[in-house]
Amino acid sequence: MEGISHQLSSFIPLIFCHDDLSRIGNPDNDPIVVTTRVADFDVRRALLDLGSAADILFESAFLQMGLKKTNLLHATLLGFSGEKVQLLGFISLSVSFCDDNGHAMSMVNFVVIRARSGYIAILKRMTLNSFRMVISMPHLCAKFLTSSGIITIRGDLRQATRCFKIAAQLVVDQLDSRESQLVVPQEGVVNVPVGGGDSSKLVNMSSTMNA
Repeated sequence: MEGISHQLSSFIPLIFCHDDLSRIGNPDNDPIVVTTRVADFDVRRALLDLGSAADILFESAFLQMGLKKTNLLHATLLGFSGEKVQLLGFISLSVSFCDDNGHAMSMVNFVVIRARSGYIAILKRMTLNSFRMVISMPHLCAKFLTSSGIITIRGDLRQATRCFKIAAQLVVDQLDSRESQLVVPQEGVVNVPVGGGDSSKLVNMSSTMNA
């Protein structure tokens, strides 16, 4: 861990004020999506997620970084929409934040997964705590103390909106896929149209029921 101040953290307050607000604020309660440095790459859609228990790097970003698929694990994780996703393995990469007041870096153990998402990476609660990061959702920014000053990380509303639209489309695609699956009746069960013979609405009824 580099650049993060632990000795001064209890003596210098981290204050959020009107100057920290974006021009339009955060009217839609968007999550904090930021740009961070992962290894030698700028990751522009990284979610600061206080509710996550894992640091996640999605396969598409992993491949774009030119990283090697080492230490692969054949396992599954429960996905964000209830579907199961494939876990490709774990990898330790440096994560850094900076602004005009300083720079801080920490090594993070990412879970690399194969799943569709609007995000490129997700940073979990414990990782954010390792930076001693304090987050203000109304101000859409986070702050933490370094040996050279207070670093302020600002959320990107445009990227947050983009991630939301991608996530919404993924949910719609998943629902459309489920609705398009044919209903296969079980043995002894017949499909009966509701509202006429050409109706697309069906109910399952036992073929042995008495009239």
